[in-house]
Formats: sequence, structure tokens, C-alpha cells
Amino acid sequence: MVQLQDIVITWVATQSAATGVVIFIAGLVLGVWGFKVRRVMLAIIGALVGAAMGNFATPLVQTPAEWLLPVLGAVLVAGSAIAWTGWGMFLSAVAIWGYLGLYLPEQVGLRGWPVWCVGALLALAGTVVTMLARRSMVVLLSSFVGAAGLVIGFVGMSSATVPVIGTTFRSWVSGQGLVLPVLFLMLTTMMYSFQSNLFQGDMRLGGVGDGMTLRGAEPVSAAPTTPRARR
Repeated sequence: MVQLQDIVITWVATQSAATGVVIFIAGLVLGVWGFKVRRVMLAIIGALVGAAMGNFATPLVQTPAEWLLPVLGAVLVAGSAIAWTGWGMFLSAVAIWGYLGLYLPEQVGLRGWPVWCVGALLALAGTVVTMLARRSMVVLLSSFVGAAGLVIGFVGMSSATVPVIGTTFRSWVSGQGLVLPVLFLMLTTMMYSFQSNLFQGDMRLGGVGDGMTLRGAEPVSAAPTTPRARR
């Protein structure tokens, strides 16, 4: 997981400033309005998971081009996540909580089977909670994805425009250490708080349909009082 982090940071650092701006804006939109654009989040996570699966299967299957299976996997998984939001939420929960379960132990120096045990337990627990409280978890997962977009986008922008700042920031967030987890925690908490305040009173667990419908908040009026009947 640490190696994946380094790969992503190194890749975005070699891209143009426009790529960093696009990723930064996407992260901002998901972090601030993730509840309204949840299908976009599901499509992004589905595309990443599908591309990873296709990349893993490429050496095992003979294809005319190396990019064929990753692209095909990204399109199919992203399309299925958009079409069936329940499946998309399940996939997103397994991917995000499983990644966190594998990533955080490595950041503190754990290796081997303890990492996989923590990853499996966190993926299972996070997925169960996500499916039981889907509305609240949409806000949390979109806040996390938005925070990732902000960090990755800032690395791309700063590396292309102000290399000194980009190099310094990359040294902070790449490799092992608690700088990046703490930064993610701060940004995720801030965005989750913003979304919760924005839709305060609108999110209700349960309901009909897919359980994800926003309802406009209405002012709460006091119950009408009637004078007591005289004896």
C-alpha cells in the first residue's frame, strides 16, 4: 500500500498543472457535495477497482495491447456501480476500508499477516456499517475520496508550477510516516463536518427506494397547544 502511494504521488508529480487542477477540483466537489454527486464517486472508485483488476489479469491473459483489460475493467465496473448503487456502495466500502486496513498498519511499521488481518477486519466492519447506514457513510466515503483528490491535485499543481513547494510536499507525504494519514484525517473531518452541517436534518436512515434520497429540510414547528378543559 505504501508502494501504491509512492506510485500515485510520483505519477501526478510528472503531469501538467492542468491535470493537478482537474484532480483538485474533482476532490473539492466530492468533498463538499459528495452526497449529491454520489454516483460520480461510485464511478471513480469502480473505475479504479476495475482498472486494478484488469492490470492484475493482463499477465495471465493474452491480449493485443496491455491497456485493453484495464480499460475494459474500468468501464465495466464503473458502469455497474452507476447502474446498481447498492452494488456500487458495497464495492466502494470494501475498496476504501480494505485499503485503509492495509495502509495504516504499514505506516506504523507492521508487516506480514498482522497487516492482512487488520485489513480484512476493517474491510468487513466498514462494509457492514456502510450497508446499515448508507446515507451517513456516503458522506464519510465521499469526504475521504475528496480529501485524497485535494492532496493528489495539490501535489500535481505545486510540482508543475512551484517545484520547490512540490518537492517539499512530496517528501512529506511519500513513504512511511504519519504526516499523510494525519493530513487525510484533518481534511476528511473538515469535509464530513461541512457536508453534515449542509444537510443537517435532511439525512434520515431507512425509508423507501435505495435509501439515498435527499429531502428538503423544513422548519420544525412546535406542536400546537390546546388549553386544558376546565373541570
